[in-house]
Amino acid sequence: MNTKEYLIENGWKESYDLNKNRIYYKAFDTPTRCGCNYDKLMQVICTPWKHEQRESFELDICGELPNGTWIQFKLYSLPSELEEAITQIPILLAAWEAAAGAGNE
Repeated sequence: MNTKEYLIENGWKESYDLNKNRIYYKAFDTPTRCGCNYDKLMQVICTPWKHEQRESFELDICGELPNGTWIQFKLYSLPSELEEAITQIPILLAAWEAAAGAGNE
């Protein structure tokens, strides 16, 4: 199964970023929601990359903290095995929650 099929089958949606790179996104229910997005679920973005012979993935999360500050966390150069790369999502969600808690003080 290729990357697109795997992600779509597992609830991710396909889109493109501003640079026309193919991305996939999926909403995750976190205790803290993005401040400006009307309490929508936080989205993790998965970007597959191929450079020369190397394949990898990036995962990122971005949003407005409760104090109005915008923040983005990115994990990059993740393993070329997608199933292994997406096991890192809890790191992003934990970083978001830690920043949101600190931004509330």
